[in-house]
Amino acid sequence: SFYKGKMLIKTSKYSSVSRDEIVLIDSAVSLPKTFTSEAGSIVNYPLILEKDHIYGLSNQNSIISSSQLSFRHDFLSSPLKIFDGARQKITKRFNMLFPSSTNGFAQGVTIGVDENISEELKEMFRKTGTVHMLVLSGYNIGIVIFLFKNTLYRFISREKLILLTLIGILFFILFVGFSASLIRAGIMSSIGIVALSSYRKAAPAYYLICAIVIMAFHNPYILLYDASFQLSVLATLGIIFITPFIEKVLISPLGIIYSFGWTKIASFRTLLAGSLGTQLATLPLIVRMSGEISLVSPFANIIVIPLIPLIMFGAAFSVGISYISYIFGTYGAFITHLLIKFVLIMVKLLSLTPSVHV
Repeated sequence: SFYKGKMLIKTSKYSSVSRDEIVLIDSAVSLPKTFTSEAGSIVNYPLILEKDHIYGLSNQNSIISSSQLSFRHDFLSSPLKIFDGARQKITKRFNMLFPSSTNGFAQGVTIGVDENISEELKEMFRKTGTVHMLVLSGYNIGIVIFLFKNTLYRFISREKLILLTLIGILFFILFVGFSASLIRAGIMSSIGIVALSSYRKAAPAYYLICAIVIMAFHNPYILLYDASFQLSVLATLGIIFITPFIEKVLISPLGIIYSFGWTKIASFRTLLAGSLGTQLATLPLIVRMSGEISLVSPFANIIVIPLIPLIMFGAAFSVGISYISYIFGTYGAFITHLLIKFVLIMVKLLSLTPSVHV
């Protein structure tokens, strides 16, 4: 019998296949089946894959050979392939600059590549409720917007700054990949930037609704079968509606401010309120999916979140400057490596805390 359509093919970690290649495989094709998770919930795997129009599975390392499509060699025929090539080159530069112990984390928070993140590390971050830091999200979009706003506003007009920021968001999403959380954040941010440019009052709940409608119109399955999208929406709702309430009832301890050079990230109270807000909003879905609750998540997020912009900027700067001076790149990578090691040590210690998850 013959199968025609998209397939999910699992290969070895180091298989090299890129966009626009013909892949020859030798494997039986199976259909996805519904199963019960460790938490006891029923997972409708066929519908989860159907949201990406995938209907067949191959669980063997079955790639025999691959070859480039001859009619897709011209430079402009596949723009996404250009970003793929750039991401692969930058990934190799990360591998040269960072030791293996911190390379995976650096790539994950900067360019969204998680192939070098070990399962052990993912488990530590999951136990401490900080696994979202290993992938790109709306928080990273916010950092991109911040960098554009605070580095260019002195040199160009307001209209040009808005246009360049929107282009920067688009290129960032194209470069790191089309994850549901990034697209949601990109749409929300773009709508918000355009609205503020018209001197309208910010309405984040309205921006979120617009983003949900646009994405659901393109693919309705994400509403029910995309956990990343669901968690992203719930976390955003928590920031919009729960965080302000928590921040009002918390007492700011001496108005402590996290200050990094030219930017002030937030007060201790704001960080704690934001962490609690997102945790409370996403708690029902997390419990449903995993059956676990991280008891140290708010504290862990307070430690990790303020360092993410520094790590993201330090890694990006180190890679960029290394093309001009490799020595300076290694210096920057070493400093960033120390920051990442601090984060990893703290997360590991917290993950070992008794009753860290129930």
